[in-house]
Amino acid sequence: FFFFARWWEDSRTTAEQRHQFTYLLQNKQIEFVIGGWVMHDEATVTYSAAIDQMTEGHQYILSIFGESGEYNPKVGWQIDPFGASSVTPTLNSLFNFSSHVIARTLR
Repeated sequence: FFFFARWWEDSRTTAEQRHQFTYLLQNKQIEFVIGGWVMHDEATVTYSAAIDQMTEGHQYILSIFGESGEYNPKVGWQIDPFGASSVTPTLNSLFNFSSHVIARTLR
């Protein structure tokens, strides 16, 4: 979520652009996936680090788009190019995601 936050808070981002994004979000034409502040490392991550970065991203969503939780991510995503950790899908299920996608890059 770090890069979204940079765009959203950038002084060059206009109120109209924010409004257009919010419109797409409300109409379910765009959605947030995973919603962590960053994508945690899978090889050396601790539970607390994974949970903290996810919490920070989700709190940011709530602070911008309201406390209803309507726009909270519902899909987990895992993109580690070296292999998938079993920790991430486990945590994603605890975050109440409805699905989980593993996308490994091809070499």
